[in-house]
Amino acid sequence: MESSEAFRRTLFEFRLSGAELSRRTGVSKQQISTFKNGRQGVSTYTLDKLLDGMPPLARKYFCELLARGPADIGLAAERPGHYPVNGA
Repeated sequence: MESSEAFRRTLFEFRLSGAELSRRTGVSKQQISTFKNGRQGVSTYTLDKLLDGMPPLARKYFCELLARGPADIGLAAERPGHYPVNGA
């Protein structure tokens, strides 16, 4: 999975807004938006800042999405009780 797709899914699943993440990290809302929508990548330094601004479970979820192969993309969200998916 592309890092931007994993990032977008993580923000959605954990109800994190770009504005909130920007406030926590100092990364501009525009840069977060362009990364989330796959229009531009980010440096490892910026990605590290974005991950540091997320709750620990969201960071773990993001990393697990990146580690999964194409056939496993939906599995992280299919494990009830493992992550607070969509506030559930």
